[in-house]
Amino acid sequence: MTTRQPTDAERQHYARALHDAVAAGSLDLAGFDRLLAAVLHADRLEEIERLTSELPVGPFRMEVSGAEGTAVLERDRIVLQFDRALTQSVKKARSPRVIPLPAIASVEYEPKRSGVHVRFRLVGEAPDYRRRDPERDANTVTLWSDRREEAEAFVAEVRQRILLEPRTPDPQLLPPQARVPGLAPPPRGELFVQLRTFEGTVTLDENGVLLDFQRGPKRDTRRWLPLTAIAAVEFTTPGRWRAGSVRFVLAGLPAGYRPPEPKRDHDAFVIEPGREEGEGEDLAAHVAARITGPRVVEPGLLPGNDPAHWPAGAHEGLTRPAEADTAEGETGDVPGQLRELARLRAEGILTDAEYEAKKRDLLGRW
Repeated sequence: MTTRQPTDAERQHYARALHDAVAAGSLDLAGFDRLLAAVLHADRLEEIERLTSELPVGPFRMEVSGAEGTAVLERDRIVLQFDRALTQSVKKARSPRVIPLPAIASVEYEPKRSGVHVRFRLVGEAPDYRRRDPERDANTVTLWSDRREEAEAFVAEVRQRILLEPRTPDPQLLPPQARVPGLAPPPRGELFVQLRTFEGTVTLDENGVLLDFQRGPKRDTRRWLPLTAIAAVEFTTPGRWRAGSVRFVLAGLPAGYRPPEPKRDHDAFVIEPGREEGEGEDLAAHVAARITGPRVVEPGLLPGNDPAHWPAGAHEGLTRPAEADTAEGETGDVPGQLRELARLRAEGILTDAEYEAKKRDLLGRW
């Protein structure tokens, strides 16, 4: 049961339901007068719901539509359904977008010739966060411009509702680049989020992230990152002509560490514009919401990347990954050095061309 005050639209909803009940013969006139007075004067929505619980009265629901889909206001949430043919795939990938009313800080209403943009700003959103264009923002819905009165009524009702609700952030809705620091994590429970990209599959559960690379420079490798070992998440939005990425920053990396480019970084995955972009941002938001509190350094994860990315003399106790010793004039354990070269290629540190060149050089001096 909801314990807040009812809005005017909710009172009208239940009053119409009482009229319908009289017309259907399920409520007599005396009962109608008594219940109508209660609906019009009750201080709490809980009381109205209790009085009408035995009548065929559905919960309050308000729906508006537009070029991208529909926006539905239910008792305690907004549901954005992006299912129109011309909707950007980055928004379709996140449909339906469910936003709890307590997580909405404000509603922005912007009428344009092309449509009415209604954007929901979230509690916990950073003040300097640069929002996306409305066509790509999953918290914005574009409604029909010739139904402006419906859009205005919808926005007015949402604004009235959020004034009656205590504000509570939902950290899972906030991507890493949009959130203020210090948000409390969501309650621990079952979690399963999976994203398929060109490189392979990324799977998130309540314990960690599994990166399964099947194509590209990191192909045929798998990497398990416990959530407790992740210090931060970096989300890079893809552009029209370039890919984006999601990178997991591990606890214990020294200051000044320079990661490889995402396609060679085993702690990152590349995302393309569209579906991967939307699902990747959601996955990054889920991880960012859960990596609060003390972090655990996992030395075995730090990291199998090119030593050129490590700052000179940084972070005592961390071992830089060693490259095969192929200096001119040294032979040593050639089979062991060949195995090391193969490992470096498998981890994406050496390209195929670099591997073949070093192997030929090593065999030529053996």
